Amino acid sequence: IDRWVWNRWEPKKRDGEYQVFGHNSNWGLRYFADDGMAWGACIDTSRERVLTGMQWPSKRIFQQPYID
Repeated sequence: IDRWVWNRWEPKKRDGEYQVFGHNSNWGLRYFADDGMAWGACIDTSRERVLTGMQWPSKRIFQQPYID
């Protein structure tokens, strides 16, 4: 998958696009996949007081606890 889409709602599978979304802190870090192929991820971990980012195109996750 070469393209990505930023989304604010639950993703729907879209051919050829990997969806990254937030503003859904009740889900936390969550991946979406079928047939062994990941096609989306929620990276909103604010509920756990953790900042999460994704490096593209590796899809590697980086996390940092909030600093008060």
